[in-house]
Amino acid sequence: MSGSLENRSSLRKLEFPNCTVEALKRLHATCVSVSHKLPALDSKMATNPAAFLVLAPKESELVLDIIDEFVFFTKSSKSKSTRLTSQVQELQLLQIIIDFYHNTLNEHGVPESLDLDEITGPLLLLTNYLFMDSDPKVDKRSQWRSKFTILALSLKNRPVLHCVGLWLFLQQCSNVLALQLCESIVNTYVSLVHDSQENLNNMPNISPVFAVGFMTCLTEFYSSADKWPSTALVEITTHWMEARDQLVNISGPTLLLGLSRWTILYPLITAKDKSSKDDATYAQLHLSILETLADSKKGYSLSNKAVVLLIGKVEETLKGYDAQCDLGSSKELALDRLGQFLHCLTATGGIQGKLSEIFNSVKRIQDSNRLLQMYINRG
Repeated sequence: MSGSLENRSSLRKLEFPNCTVEALKRLHATCVSVSHKLPALDSKMATNPAAFLVLAPKESELVLDIIDEFVFFTKSSKSKSTRLTSQVQELQLLQIIIDFYHNTLNEHGVPESLDLDEITGPLLLLTNYLFMDSDPKVDKRSQWRSKFTILALSLKNRPVLHCVGLWLFLQQCSNVLALQLCESIVNTYVSLVHDSQENLNNMPNISPVFAVGFMTCLTEFYSSADKWPSTALVEITTHWMEARDQLVNISGPTLLLGLSRWTILYPLITAKDKSSKDDATYAQLHLSILETLADSKKGYSLSNKAVVLLIGKVEETLKGYDAQCDLGSSKELALDRLGQFLHCLTATGGIQGKLSEIFNSVKRIQDSNRLLQMYINRG
């Protein structure tokens, strides 16, 4: 199966960039030959990244060696030593990889779902191996992974962003590699590029899979008062959620739970530093979450334990909040939003497991809030 990969001598006869182009073709052919073994991706269920390592150990080692020697040139060739010695060459390499993805996927049309077929499956497998370091203890591929994604964002390259989005779901949007990429995009693109927010606004139309994957990563990365999303990030996610028609069939319960954590905790965490603009942004995001739940035909399914953890997060945050749950207070707003989310989620059958655990958790924080009391009375 890997005969063309084993014939390294023919690759060593080629100079950069021809050797890289040929190596990508052979790597892709290898991925095509085993792509039928790939499991399905599903936003409702946690993905096991190890299940996507469908190559045998020796074949995986060979693939990683080829990538080291002829794509990123981190391994010396026996016949010559090639290194990317300038930023221009690095940019040329990234463009070669992007063009390969674009040409492979674009002619067949870029799907708007997590479905893996004879085209997207091999490309996802290639992406997984391409940015997997041969030494798992030292992630030398993170910078390449980041540069590759940021260049694709700048170019608004639909095929590449779709594949990166699939890769984020493969990584469960919460594994360390996915969170590293998320942080890098925020720090080196969203925060630094002048018109990045404007460029990202149309992402649900360019690649809904990437949009949902990236938002899910954001909610995992920014999940506490010590690590809270910037206004720009919340504005981007709010804008994307308003385009929920493109996202509703991809977004899973993890995304909605994470976004709800933002909107519920916001009044408590930023009680002294709120602005009317931020208030409106979070209010719109919260409305989009409720509307997504209400409009969804596929249904969302959250375990009762995940909901209890959300309530526990609210309870923990309330411990540092001294004000009473008075009419119009930040505390009332936070508890109202929690109540709205719970009512909507329960009404749509979105909770798995016994509701009694959720009722008991709500009782500890209800503080005479009418919506939460009404929710408890359902039990």
